[in-house]
Amino acid sequence: MIELRKVLIEYEVYPTQPLYQYIKNASTQTTRRHKKPQLQLTKHEKPHLAPAIGATRSVRSIFSSICKSFAQLSASIISNFASLATSIRDHIHDIVFLAIVVIPITCLFVHNYLAPGYPATRGGDTYGHLFKVWKLCTSGYHGWIHEWHAGYPFLRFYPPLSYFLACWFAKLPGLDYIAGFKLVMVSSLIIAAMAMRLALGLLSVTPLVAWLAGLMYSFTVWHLRNIAPEGNMPMAFGYALAPLAVYALAACHQQRPRLSRLLFAGLGIGLLILTHHTSAVFTILSLIPVALVLILTDTLASKNKLRTLARIVLAYVIVALIGLAVAAPWLVPFLE
Repeated sequence: MIELRKVLIEYEVYPTQPLYQYIKNASTQTTRRHKKPQLQLTKHEKPHLAPAIGATRSVRSIFSSICKSFAQLSASIISNFASLATSIRDHIHDIVFLAIVVIPITCLFVHNYLAPGYPATRGGDTYGHLFKVWKLCTSGYHGWIHEWHAGYPFLRFYPPLSYFLACWFAKLPGLDYIAGFKLVMVSSLIIAAMAMRLALGLLSVTPLVAWLAGLMYSFTVWHLRNIAPEGNMPMAFGYALAPLAVYALAACHQQRPRLSRLLFAGLGIGLLILTHHTSAVFTILSLIPVALVLILTDTLASKNKLRTLARIVLAYVIVALIGLAVAAPWLVPFLE
Protein backbone atom coordinates (compact mmCIF):
# COMPACT_ATOMS: atom_id res chain seq x y z
CA MET A 1 0.00 0.00 0.00
CA ILE A 2 2.85 2.36 0.81
CA GLU A 3 4.43 1.72 -2.58
CA LEU A 4 1.12 2.30 -4.33
CA ARG A 5 0.63 5.62 -2.52
CA LYS A 6 4.10 6.73 -3.62
CA VAL A 7 3.23 5.85 -7.19
CA LEU A 8 -0.01 7.85 -7.05
CA ILE A 9 1.76 10.86 -5.58
CA GLU A 10 4.44 10.75 -8.22
CA TYR A 11 1.80 10.40 -10.92
CA GLU A 12 -0.03 13.50 -9.67
CA VAL A 13 3.23 15.40 -9.79
CA TYR A 14 4.42 13.99 -13.13
CA PRO A 15 1.34 12.83 -15.15
CA THR A 16 3.26 12.00 -18.36
CA GLN A 17 1.61 8.61 -19.27
CA PRO A 18 -1.58 6.65 -18.50
CA LEU A 19 -2.05 5.61 -14.91
CA TYR A 20 -2.12 1.80 -15.52
CA GLN A 21 1.13 1.97 -17.51
CA TYR A 22 2.80 4.08 -14.86
CA ILE A 23 1.76 1.64 -12.09
CA LYS A 24 3.04 -1.34 -14.13
CA ASN A 25 6.46 0.22 -14.70
CA ALA A 26 6.76 1.23 -11.07
CA SER A 27 5.90 -2.26 -9.79
CA THR A 28 8.48 -3.82 -12.14
CA GLN A 29 11.19 -1.51 -10.88
CA THR A 30 10.20 -2.29 -7.28
CA THR A 31 10.40 -6.05 -7.87
CA ARG A 32 13.84 -5.73 -9.43
CA ARG A 33 14.98 -3.51 -6.56
CA HIS A 34 13.91 -6.05 -3.91
CA LYS A 35 15.17 -9.17 -5.76
CA LYS A 36 18.08 -10.83 -4.03
CA PRO A 37 21.09 -11.35 -6.26
CA GLN A 38 22.27 -14.96 -6.57
CA LEU A 39 25.85 -15.71 -5.83
CA GLN A 40 27.58 -17.34 -8.82
CA LEU A 41 30.62 -19.28 -7.72
CA THR A 42 33.20 -20.39 -10.22
CA LYS A 43 35.17 -23.61 -10.12
CA HIS A 44 38.14 -21.80 -8.52
CA GLU A 45 35.94 -20.19 -5.85
CA LYS A 46 34.55 -23.57 -4.67
CA PRO A 47 37.41 -26.05 -5.07
CA HIS A 48 35.92 -28.45 -2.54
CA LEU A 49 32.82 -29.01 -4.76
CA ALA A 50 34.53 -29.44 -8.17
CA PRO A 51 36.03 -32.91 -7.55
CA ALA A 52 32.69 -34.18 -6.26
CA ILE A 53 30.90 -32.92 -9.37
CA GLY A 54 33.55 -34.51 -11.63
CA ALA A 55 33.36 -37.80 -9.77
CA THR A 56 29.57 -37.82 -10.03
CA ARG A 57 29.75 -37.23 -13.76
CA SER A 58 32.35 -40.00 -14.22
CA VAL A 59 30.22 -42.45 -12.23
CA ARG A 60 27.21 -41.58 -14.34
CA SER A 61 29.18 -42.05 -17.58
CA ILE A 62 30.54 -45.42 -16.40
CA PHE A 63 27.07 -46.56 -15.37
CA SER A 64 25.68 -45.41 -18.71
CA SER A 65 28.42 -47.31 -20.59
CA ILE A 66 27.72 -50.46 -18.58
CA CYS A 67 24.02 -50.20 -19.32
CA LYS A 68 24.68 -49.72 -23.04
CA SER A 69 27.09 -52.68 -23.12
CA PHE A 70 24.59 -54.87 -21.29
CA ALA A 71 21.85 -53.84 -23.71
CA GLN A 72 24.07 -54.62 -26.71
CA LEU A 73 25.05 -57.99 -25.24
CA SER A 74 21.42 -58.85 -24.56
CA ALA A 75 20.46 -57.88 -28.09
CA SER A 76 23.30 -60.01 -29.48
CA ILE A 77 22.28 -63.04 -27.41
CA ILE A 78 18.65 -62.67 -28.46
CA SER A 79 19.73 -62.31 -32.09
CA ASN A 80 21.89 -65.45 -31.87
CA PHE A 81 19.04 -67.44 -30.33
CA ALA A 82 16.72 -66.15 -33.03
CA SER A 83 19.15 -67.16 -35.78
CA LEU A 84 19.61 -70.58 -34.14
CA ALA A 85 15.85 -71.06 -33.98
CA THR A 86 15.57 -70.01 -37.62
CA SER A 87 18.32 -72.45 -38.61
CA ILE A 88 16.63 -75.30 -36.73
CA ARG A 89 13.31 -74.43 -38.33
CA ASP A 90 14.89 -74.38 -41.80
CA HIS A 91 16.51 -77.80 -41.23
CA ILE A 92 13.69 -79.45 -39.34
CA HIS A 93 12.97 -81.73 -42.30
CA ASP A 94 16.61 -82.92 -42.22
CA ILE A 95 16.36 -83.66 -38.51
CA VAL A 96 13.11 -85.57 -38.99
CA PHE A 97 14.46 -87.59 -41.92
CA LEU A 98 17.60 -88.43 -39.97
CA ALA A 99 15.61 -89.51 -36.91
CA ILE A 100 12.87 -91.56 -38.56
CA VAL A 101 14.64 -92.93 -41.66
CA VAL A 102 18.44 -92.94 -41.56
CA ILE A 103 19.05 -94.03 -37.97
CA PRO A 104 16.31 -96.73 -37.89
CA ILE A 105 17.46 -98.21 -41.22
CA THR A 106 21.05 -98.27 -39.98
CA CYS A 107 20.12 -99.94 -36.69
CA LEU A 108 17.97 -102.51 -38.49
CA PHE A 109 20.77 -103.28 -40.89
CA VAL A 110 23.53 -103.75 -38.27
CA HIS A 111 21.65 -105.14 -35.25
CA ASN A 112 23.48 -108.50 -35.57
CA TYR A 113 26.80 -106.70 -35.77
CA LEU A 114 26.06 -105.00 -32.43
CA ALA A 115 25.56 -108.30 -30.63
CA PRO A 116 27.79 -108.81 -27.53
CA GLY A 117 31.27 -110.19 -28.06
CA TYR A 118 33.88 -109.78 -30.75
CA PRO A 119 32.77 -108.61 -34.21
CA ALA A 120 31.47 -111.44 -36.38
CA THR A 121 34.11 -111.10 -39.07
CA ARG A 122 36.52 -113.44 -40.75
CA GLY A 123 39.60 -111.58 -39.58
CA GLY A 124 41.16 -109.04 -41.89
CA ASP A 125 42.29 -105.93 -40.00
CA THR A 126 39.71 -106.26 -37.22
CA TYR A 127 41.89 -107.53 -34.42
CA GLY A 128 44.82 -105.28 -35.24
CA HIS A 129 42.61 -102.23 -34.84
CA LEU A 130 40.93 -103.75 -31.79
CA PHE A 131 44.34 -104.08 -30.16
CA LYS A 132 45.12 -100.40 -30.78
CA VAL A 133 41.78 -99.38 -29.28
CA TRP A 134 42.41 -101.57 -26.22
CA LYS A 135 45.94 -100.21 -25.78
CA LEU A 136 44.79 -96.62 -26.07
CA CYS A 137 41.95 -97.19 -23.58
CA THR A 138 44.12 -98.96 -21.00
CA SER A 139 47.52 -97.23 -21.30
CA GLY A 140 46.79 -93.89 -22.92
CA TYR A 141 48.55 -92.23 -25.82
CA HIS A 142 52.29 -93.01 -25.77
CA GLY A 143 54.90 -92.65 -28.46
CA TRP A 144 56.18 -96.21 -28.21
CA ILE A 145 54.68 -99.56 -27.19
CA HIS A 146 56.39 -102.92 -26.71
CA GLU A 147 53.42 -105.25 -27.26
CA TRP A 148 53.35 -104.84 -31.05
CA HIS A 149 56.04 -106.87 -32.84
CA ALA A 150 59.48 -105.85 -31.52
CA GLY A 151 58.23 -102.37 -30.62
CA TYR A 152 56.02 -99.91 -32.43
CA PRO A 153 55.68 -96.09 -32.67
CA PHE A 154 52.12 -96.08 -31.43
CA LEU A 155 49.74 -94.09 -33.66
CA ARG A 156 52.53 -91.97 -35.08
CA PHE A 157 52.31 -93.22 -38.65
CA TYR A 158 48.62 -94.07 -38.46
CA PRO A 159 45.96 -91.37 -37.92
CA PRO A 160 44.48 -91.58 -34.41
CA LEU A 161 41.05 -89.93 -34.62
CA SER A 162 38.91 -93.06 -35.00
CA TYR A 163 40.78 -94.73 -32.12
CA PHE A 164 40.15 -91.77 -29.82
CA LEU A 165 36.48 -91.84 -30.79
CA ALA A 166 36.29 -95.58 -30.02
CA CYS A 167 37.89 -94.98 -26.61
CA TRP A 168 35.40 -92.21 -25.91
CA PHE A 169 32.55 -94.65 -26.61
CA ALA A 170 34.30 -97.26 -24.44
CA LYS A 171 34.31 -94.86 -21.46
CA LEU A 172 30.51 -94.66 -21.48
CA PRO A 173 28.76 -96.62 -18.70
CA GLY A 174 28.37 -100.32 -19.47
CA LEU A 175 30.60 -100.30 -22.56
CA ASP A 176 34.10 -101.57 -23.28
CA TYR A 177 36.67 -101.21 -26.04
CA ILE A 178 34.91 -103.82 -28.24
CA ALA A 179 31.63 -101.90 -28.04
CA GLY A 180 33.52 -98.68 -28.78
CA PHE A 181 35.03 -100.27 -31.88
CA LYS A 182 31.61 -101.40 -33.09
CA LEU A 183 29.96 -98.03 -32.42
CA VAL A 184 32.56 -96.24 -34.51
CA MET A 185 31.82 -98.64 -37.37
CA VAL A 186 28.07 -98.13 -37.07
CA SER A 187 28.34 -94.35 -36.69
CA SER A 188 30.35 -94.24 -39.92
CA LEU A 189 27.20 -95.36 -41.76
CA ILE A 190 25.15 -92.49 -40.33
CA ILE A 191 27.90 -89.90 -40.77
CA ALA A 192 28.42 -90.98 -44.40
CA ALA A 193 24.77 -90.23 -45.20
CA MET A 194 24.92 -86.88 -43.39
CA ALA A 195 28.16 -85.85 -45.11
CA MET A 196 26.75 -86.66 -48.54
CA ARG A 197 23.59 -84.71 -47.69
CA LEU A 198 25.69 -81.66 -46.79
CA ALA A 199 27.81 -81.93 -49.92
CA LEU A 200 24.87 -82.25 -52.29
CA GLY A 201 23.00 -79.50 -50.46
CA LEU A 202 25.57 -76.96 -51.71
CA LEU A 203 25.10 -78.28 -55.25
CA SER A 204 21.40 -77.24 -55.28
CA VAL A 205 20.14 -80.81 -54.93
CA THR A 206 16.77 -81.14 -53.20
CA PRO A 207 16.92 -82.46 -49.62
CA LEU A 208 15.06 -85.69 -50.34
CA VAL A 209 17.29 -86.58 -53.28
CA ALA A 210 20.37 -85.66 -51.26
CA TRP A 211 19.32 -87.93 -48.38
CA LEU A 212 18.57 -90.82 -50.74
CA ALA A 213 21.98 -90.37 -52.33
CA GLY A 214 23.50 -90.31 -48.86
CA LEU A 215 21.84 -93.62 -47.97
CA MET A 216 23.03 -95.20 -51.20
CA TYR A 217 26.55 -93.95 -50.56
CA SER A 218 26.47 -95.13 -46.96
CA PHE A 219 25.43 -98.70 -47.80
CA THR A 220 27.68 -99.28 -50.79
CA VAL A 221 29.47 -102.60 -50.96
CA TRP A 222 32.86 -100.96 -50.45
CA HIS A 223 31.80 -99.32 -47.21
CA LEU A 224 30.14 -102.48 -45.88
CA ARG A 225 33.24 -104.48 -46.78
CA ASN A 226 35.38 -102.19 -44.65
CA ILE A 227 33.01 -102.70 -41.72
CA ALA A 228 32.26 -106.42 -41.65
CA PRO A 229 34.67 -108.69 -43.53
CA GLU A 230 37.77 -106.52 -43.32
CA GLY A 231 37.12 -104.57 -40.13
CA ASN A 232 39.23 -101.57 -41.15
CA MET A 233 37.87 -98.99 -38.72
CA PRO A 234 39.94 -95.94 -39.83
CA MET A 235 39.20 -96.55 -43.50
CA ALA A 236 35.48 -97.01 -42.85
CA PHE A 237 35.31 -93.75 -40.91
CA GLY A 238 37.44 -91.97 -43.49
CA TYR A 239 35.05 -93.19 -46.17
CA ALA A 240 32.25 -91.56 -44.19
CA LEU A 241 34.05 -88.20 -44.06
CA ALA A 242 35.17 -88.20 -47.71
CA PRO A 243 32.07 -86.30 -49.01
CA LEU A 244 33.20 -83.31 -46.95
CA ALA A 245 35.91 -82.81 -49.58
CA VAL A 246 33.12 -82.37 -52.14
CA TYR A 247 31.48 -79.95 -49.69
CA ALA A 248 34.74 -77.97 -49.56
CA LEU A 249 34.91 -77.89 -53.36
CA ALA A 250 31.35 -76.56 -53.61
CA ALA A 251 31.89 -74.02 -50.81
CA CYS A 252 34.93 -72.52 -52.56
CA HIS A 253 33.03 -71.95 -55.82
CA GLN A 254 30.01 -70.10 -54.46
CA GLN A 255 29.54 -66.59 -55.78
CA ARG A 256 29.65 -65.23 -52.25
CA PRO A 257 31.49 -67.81 -50.13
CA ARG A 258 30.46 -67.75 -46.49
CA LEU A 259 33.28 -67.80 -44.01
CA SER A 260 31.37 -70.26 -41.81
CA ARG A 261 31.15 -72.74 -44.67
CA LEU A 262 34.82 -72.37 -45.48
CA LEU A 263 35.69 -72.95 -41.83
CA PHE A 264 33.50 -76.06 -41.73
CA ALA A 265 35.03 -77.30 -44.99
CA GLY A 266 38.54 -76.86 -43.61
CA LEU A 267 37.51 -78.65 -40.43
CA GLY A 268 36.16 -81.55 -42.50
CA ILE A 269 39.41 -81.84 -44.47
CA GLY A 270 41.42 -81.80 -41.25
CA LEU A 271 39.25 -84.51 -39.67
CA LEU A 272 39.57 -86.62 -42.81
CA ILE A 273 43.37 -86.42 -42.58
CA LEU A 274 43.26 -87.30 -38.88
CA THR A 275 41.04 -90.29 -39.64
CA HIS A 276 42.69 -91.93 -42.66
CA HIS A 277 45.39 -90.04 -44.51
CA THR A 278 45.35 -92.44 -47.47
CA SER A 279 41.65 -91.79 -48.05
CA ALA A 280 42.30 -88.05 -47.73
CA VAL A 281 45.12 -88.11 -50.29
CA PHE A 282 43.21 -90.10 -52.90
CA THR A 283 40.00 -88.11 -52.36
CA ILE A 284 41.76 -84.78 -52.80
CA LEU A 285 43.79 -86.00 -55.80
CA SER A 286 40.63 -87.22 -57.52
CA LEU A 287 38.99 -83.81 -57.05
CA ILE A 288 41.91 -81.72 -58.34
CA PRO A 289 40.92 -82.07 -62.05
CA VAL A 290 37.35 -81.11 -61.17
CA ALA A 291 38.60 -78.10 -59.22
CA LEU A 292 40.78 -76.94 -62.12
CA VAL A 293 37.87 -77.17 -64.56
CA LEU A 294 35.60 -75.24 -62.19
CA ILE A 295 38.22 -72.55 -61.64
CA LEU A 296 38.65 -72.13 -65.39
CA THR A 297 34.93 -72.02 -66.20
CA ASP A 298 34.03 -69.69 -63.31
CA THR A 299 36.84 -67.30 -64.21
CA LEU A 300 36.00 -67.18 -67.91
CA ALA A 301 32.28 -66.72 -67.23
CA SER A 302 32.85 -63.73 -64.95
CA LYS A 303 33.02 -60.11 -66.05
CA ASN A 304 35.77 -59.30 -63.56
CA LYS A 305 37.99 -62.31 -64.20
CA LEU A 306 40.89 -61.31 -61.99
CA ARG A 307 38.67 -60.61 -59.02
CA THR A 308 36.81 -63.91 -59.43
CA LEU A 309 40.06 -65.86 -59.70
CA ALA A 310 41.43 -64.16 -56.58
CA ARG A 311 38.23 -64.93 -54.65
CA ILE A 312 38.31 -68.62 -55.56
CA VAL A 313 42.02 -69.00 -54.81
CA LEU A 314 41.58 -67.24 -51.46
CA ALA A 315 38.75 -69.62 -50.55
CA TYR A 316 40.93 -72.63 -51.37
CA VAL A 317 43.79 -71.20 -49.32
CA ILE A 318 41.51 -70.65 -46.30
CA VAL A 319 40.19 -74.22 -46.47
CA ALA A 320 43.68 -75.68 -46.92
CA LEU A 321 45.18 -73.70 -44.04
CA ILE A 322 42.37 -74.64 -41.66
CA GLY A 323 42.58 -78.29 -42.67
CA LEU A 324 46.35 -78.39 -42.14
CA ALA A 325 46.01 -76.57 -38.81
CA VAL A 326 43.45 -79.09 -37.57
CA ALA A 327 45.60 -82.05 -38.65
CA ALA A 328 48.90 -80.49 -37.51
CA PRO A 329 49.12 -82.22 -34.07
CA TRP A 330 49.45 -85.57 -35.85
CA LEU A 331 50.66 -84.49 -39.29
CA VAL A 332 53.81 -82.66 -38.15
CA PRO A 333 55.27 -85.63 -36.20
CA PHE A 334 54.24 -87.92 -39.07
CA LEU A 335 56.25 -85.88 -41.59
CA GLU A 336 59.34 -85.55 -39.41
